Amino acid sequence: MRYLRRSTFNKLTFYIFVFVIITAIILGGCGDETSTRWSPSPTPPTPSVTPTPTQRVCPPTSIISTPDRLTFSPILVVILYDSEETSYSMEYSDGGSTSNVLDFIRVVFSNTVLSGNRYAIFRMGYLNYGNARVLNDDSPTLDAPRIAPTPSSQFTLTPISTHNTEGESVLGLPGTESAHKTAVAVQDVTSTVMAFVDDCAQEDWIGNYATQNAEWEATKAAAESQFLTQIAADIEVFEEQVDSLPTPTGPNMVYEGLGQATVVFQNECIDYSRCILIVFDDLTDWRVDEEGNLVRPSNIEINLSGIEIFSILLSCLDDYQPECVEVQDKWRSEFEYFGAAPGQIEFHNGEALEAILNEYLRR
Repeated sequence: MRYLRRSTFNKLTFYIFVFVIITAIILGGCGDETSTRWSPSPTPPTPSVTPTPTQRVCPPTSIISTPDRLTFSPILVVILYDSEETSYSMEYSDGGSTSNVLDFIRVVFSNTVLSGNRYAIFRMGYLNYGNARVLNDDSPTLDAPRIAPTPSSQFTLTPISTHNTEGESVLGLPGTESAHKTAVAVQDVTSTVMAFVDDCAQEDWIGNYATQNAEWEATKAAAESQFLTQIAADIEVFEEQVDSLPTPTGPNMVYEGLGQATVVFQNECIDYSRCILIVFDDLTDWRVDEEGNLVRPSNIEINLSGIEIFSILLSCLDDYQPECVEVQDKWRSEFEYFGAAPGQIEFHNGEALEAILNEYLRR
């Protein structure tokens, strides 16, 4: 079948569409004004591209607007852990478990690493930042391209209900029935046009962005893999040298760890969308008064303002154990005193820990 010239076709399509709309308005007003059984839906917006059985040609220019550069939402994660405690049990998603915090962290990082993230790990029990530091690695932020998001389908039109003539006057029947048929016809045409525009958007995205998007995903995957390799190598070096490293100054030194984490947050947090402190410890500190209340040290700077806190009390079999609840209440007050928001503090134990932590870091 020979196609109409595009200019002639577009004009003809426009006149037909206008005629259908005008007809719907005229016929819709011919019914019984007192009838409330059914009323035609509002006229849909005029589509910009109109397909026909003989011509389905998307517009020559892109219908997807030029996108901004893709944005990153990198996170900063600082981890404190008690290197002297080996009786912990941290549960993996596959049902297995480990008592080695560094092994557990490696698995979690492999599931949640993203380009641009930074991870810092410190052993607790040290006065000196350098002695406590295990690693402080960041993934270089990549130069993000301009790629439009994959097009999604437009909204679905609400189907027009079946015309019910019960209770209508005889004189009003012809008009309302005709208006109903016209409204259904208009909606059918509009639905066809919307589906066609959706197809054009998909075709536009595939033609302009699909290859670039595939290359970008491959670039990110390579960068993330390289970052994980770097983290694994740094942890391996630390484990090989751990026996020759200074021994901990003493046990139960939570405030020192919070001070070392503060140093990282004050220098790095501004560059990240989320700053997170993860603590693998039972939060027992040696500074308590005769009544068992914590005594805050005056010589350690601690600032947790804007920091999300994920505290893991590994010795607690149940989060609601009375003694564990007491620890949570005590340290929730401490974290808030140092600036953490009440809604940004969570306490967990080792049960289902990998799954919980993966979900937490992916928020």
